[in-house]
Amino acid sequence: MRILGMPILCDEPHKVFRQLMEPQGDVVLPVNESITDRDVRLGIGLLMFLFGFFGMAGMWQMILSIVGLILIVTAATGFCPLYTILRVNTAAGERNGE
Repeated sequence: MRILGMPILCDEPHKVFRQLMEPQGDVVLPVNESITDRDVRLGIGLLMFLFGFFGMAGMWQMILSIVGLILIVTAATGFCPLYTILRVNTAAGERNGE
């Protein structure tokens, strides 16, 4: 059985660990968010996280904090998994210089 091109069940697990720690080539996450999209996500994510963490109680506190953190992480990485599923790419115009 192989995951990410590496054997999972093997007699030499140290080789698999070494391959994970020292990947061959660059590991690059695709960017599918524009700069404007990332700025909006960061602003809304910070507001949701802070409002959820300090302003709410109970279940809403947890929901707003988690959604806020997700928005902050996607803004920081420039990659949105939901955009990948929906085949949306707002960064396409930036690459062409438009």
